[in-house]
Amino acid sequence: MRVSESVVLPLPRRMEVIVLATLLFTEQYGVGVKIEVRGQVQGKRQQVHVLREWVEVGEPDMELDLLGLNDSEYAAGENYDEEEDGLRWVNPTGPGEYRLSERT
Repeated sequence: MRVSESVVLPLPRRMEVIVLATLLFTEQYGVGVKIEVRGQVQGKRQQVHVLREWVEVGEPDMELDLLGLNDSEYAAGENYDEEEDGLRWVNPTGPGEYRLSERT
C-alpha cells in the first residue's frame, strides 16, 4: 500500500516561504506537489475573503507576494472581473494555512 504525503503549515505573507517549502517537499519525497490554501485573503479592491475550504494555488507570484488561485466558484460569481489569466489573485492576510500534498 502506497502512502500519500502531505503537510499543513501556517499561511505566510511572503510567497518565497511557500516556494521554498514546495521545493523542500519535492526534494524530500521526490514527487510533484499540489499547494492549497484556506483562511483569510485579500483580493483586489482591498476586499477580504475567507476561504473556508481548501483552494488550489495555480501560481505563486514572489515579486508581488500574491497567490493565483484556481477558484472556480469565485469565477462563477459576481466578482468575475477580478480574475486574470484564469486565476484569482489574492494576498494572504491570515489567519490561514496552506497544505502541500502529493500531486496525483
